[in-house]
Amino acid sequence: MINMAIARMTTKSHTITVIDVPSDIVERKVYVKNVSGTKIVTIEETTITQWLYAEFIEYVDKIVI
Repeated sequence: MINMAIARMTTKSHTITVIDVPSDIVERKVYVKNVSGTKIVTIEETTITQWLYAEFIEYVDKIVI
C-alpha cells in the first residue's frame, strides 16, 4: 500500500505536525471533514492529481496543485 504524508498547521501554534498514513481515500475524507477551520489541501502534480482533486473538492476550501 502507498502512504501519504499529512502536514497540519494551526494559526495558534504555527507548528507543523506531519503524520505518515496509508493512502485510503475514505479515511482521508473523514480526517479532512473533521478538521476545523480553513482547509487548504496541497497535491503534488502526478497522474492521479485530477482524481484527488475530484475526491477532495467538496471537503476543503481550496486545493493547490
